[in-house]
Amino acid sequence: MGQSGQPGGEKHITVPLFQSAHMGFGDAREVQPYRYNRIFYGFDARFPGELRFGDFMQNAISAAPDTAATEGGPCWGAEWRAAAGAAPVLVFASSTFLNEIAYNALALRGATLARRATGATFHDNGSGLDRVIVATVNGAIVSRALDNTADSITGTIIRDKLASISGALYGSATPSGSSRFSGITFAPYGSAPTTAANWSSITRVGWPSTDINNIVGVRGVPCVIKPEGIFLYNRGKDQWENMMPSWESDPHPDNGRATVSRGPDAIISQGRGGCLLFDGYSVRDISPGLD
Repeated sequence: MGQSGQPGGEKHITVPLFQSAHMGFGDAREVQPYRYNRIFYGFDARFPGELRFGDFMQNAISAAPDTAATEGGPCWGAEWRAAAGAAPVLVFASSTFLNEIAYNALALRGATLARRATGATFHDNGSGLDRVIVATVNGAIVSRALDNTADSITGTIIRDKLASISGALYGSATPSGSSRFSGITFAPYGSAPTTAANWSSITRVGWPSTDINNIVGVRGVPCVIKPEGIFLYNRGKDQWENMMPSWESDPHPDNGRATVSRGPDAIISQGRGGCLLFDGYSVRDISPGLD
């Protein structure tokens, strides 16, 4: 915040909005004002100078939870309401489980997934009812209705991250001859994503040697985040443009892993700490602790 033109005072008055919760420890063990711990998917004030995981959930359906449930934190989560006026339910995919939390109770949504989930999203395939589309390792896409009806599963579509944007379902994929999820493909509105023929050809985005970390919608346009940039699809040019080219000189494998689309813009995490606000036109730093 600034104030200018005040007689006898500073031209700009800066007021820090955020302050470190643990005396500035973050990137090193020495005190650095207005720094914070950088961790996977969040901030952690309890362990100064240490790297700690921020997201960690374990399936608690059975007395002896499957060890596969502890492989990592949820890869996707969203709020869902069964009907108008109904209490919200948190649906999330974690390891081989699609779970829900309602009234502070954890429940398994349908059967256990056959393989570990890597990405998921709500998506309407044209029927008017959102389903949870889950991408799993080894090339199986699961389409699960929220009323727990039978799954629709295919083992021939290999995707890693998923996002439903403007009616189309976008997914990261491996281009021919590659082992990286560096390409993007989509199934148009009204088509079943469990049918391989409904997906478009794979278009590589950015470097062929890096994976796509996230896919989000910004103003209804698909945006792909990779270690080397924030790529927005330009319909006029039919190209993916890097809106954050400075990352190319200093890429980080975790750029964008924690990204939230707010519709007109997106908040994008940086692997080395802090976050960016991208509105489809420009990128600005909104990291906590900047003075």
